[in-house]
Order: sequence, then structure tokens, then C-alpha cells
Amino acid sequence: MLLSTVYRCVEVISDSVAQLPLEPYRIDSNGYKMKFTKHPTYRLLNSEPNSKMTRFTFIKTLIVSTLLKGNGFAYIERDNEGNATAMHYIPSELVTIIPPKTLGDAVAYTVGIV
Repeated sequence: MLLSTVYRCVEVISDSVAQLPLEPYRIDSNGYKMKFTKHPTYRLLNSEPNSKMTRFTFIKTLIVSTLLKGNGFAYIERDNEGNATAMHYIPSELVTIIPPKTLGDAVAYTVGIV
């Protein structure tokens, strides 16, 4: 397979996914879904996940990483109340996945520094 073919396929898929809407919804008292624009993640998912990336660039970068390396990682920055305030892309080569020792254990991750 030619490198240009891989590049173009990754470009088409990542651009398409990055254009999709990511909006939090809530169910009202009548059972209908409504956009939840007051939710703390609304700005992160629709405008600016961090001060250095636009929403499109952030999602596209995650998808490119997933397609070419098998995973896309992001660090969720939170305030004192636990609300998400920013999301930062973490390159896959900096992340090590530590598998659980038993079925009841959680998967752990370590992040290295370049």
C-alpha cells in the first residue's frame, strides 16, 4: 500500500469525525432530549478544549493518533469541584498501559515526559 493512500484515508476519516457534533444533552421532565448548553463540558466539546487548540484540531489529532497508533489519549484538567476545565492531547508514545492483575482491578496508565 502506498504511503499517500494511507495519508489520504486518515485525512478523510479524521476530518469527517472532527466535523461531527459533540454536544451534551439532558432529559427534561417530559422525557425529551435537550441540548445542555450550561453543562461545564459544552464549551470544551464545541469551542475550545484548551488554550492552544481548536475543537476541530483537538478531535482530528485524537482520531489521527487512534488510526495510526491504535489509541488516542487526552488529559482532562479539572477544577476543585471536579468539573472539566480543559482537555490536553497526550501523544501515544508517552503513555504506557498497565494491564490489571485480576479481573476486578482497573487498567492503569503512566504518562512519561519527553
